Amino acid sequence: MAGQYERFHDDDVTASGGENVSTSGSEDGTTDHVVTSQVQPADLPNTGGQRSQRIQFMEGQWPTQVGCVHLVFGFLLTFLGLVQVLALPLAEDSTGTFNIFHLSRQNIFGCGIWAGILLILSGTVALRAAIYHNITAIYLFFLLTILQILVYTGMMFLVLISYSENWITPTAYDHTKGSGVYFGLQVAISCCIGVSVLLVLHVFTKYCETVVFGELQLCRHWLHCCAPCWCPRVVEQEELADENIAARPPSLPV
Repeated sequence: MAGQYERFHDDDVTASGGENVSTSGSEDGTTDHVVTSQVQPADLPNTGGQRSQRIQFMEGQWPTQVGCVHLVFGFLLTFLGLVQVLALPLAEDSTGTFNIFHLSRQNIFGCGIWAGILLILSGTVALRAAIYHNITAIYLFFLLTILQILVYTGMMFLVLISYSENWITPTAYDHTKGSGVYFGLQVAISCCIGVSVLLVLHVFTKYCETVVFGELQLCRHWLHCCAPCWCPRVVEQEELADENIAARPPSLPV
């Protein structure tokens, strides 16, 4: 009878996926079987090592290439802006006053520097989101994209006004030694700002539906922040998983 019980008990252990740990009694020499329950990965909620549903939704859409392009153009614009505002005036400073960092209409108030800094910032955030698969970084990257659209649109209007008002024509730099270099550098900066506008518009059209109205629900986050009574808070998958773990009864050994 004891052997039959042991055989049936071993079959139950094998079917349940548990570990059969045998312990021998010190007095009567009997053997007890203790089952250590194992929870299969399919029974676990989407937490820990498993990727959340939102991260899986972004698979293949992480802005790796976009971040690299933004960084390249950002460093290029910053370099050209510093050459225009800092390096060329320093090379032409014959008085030794070193009052060289001067923003004026001739350099469009340093638009190249500010545009480059914004691109470097957005490229860094994009690469962080792509490397660490961080949804918060995706939100920040998209908000920076909206800010860039507004800033670069204003810069393009300023560039058009500067050309129409003859602020940056070849004759406007006649008082400097390298007037041709100044004008060519300003044309290059203007072209880079125009390319930057196209870059941020491309990012906006690519990620707007996914981030704002799609799975990431940035629009609902905005509405909940502005009007929490009208729009409920978006429940994260991790919070649902924590609730499932808290509601699950503890596993007891058989």
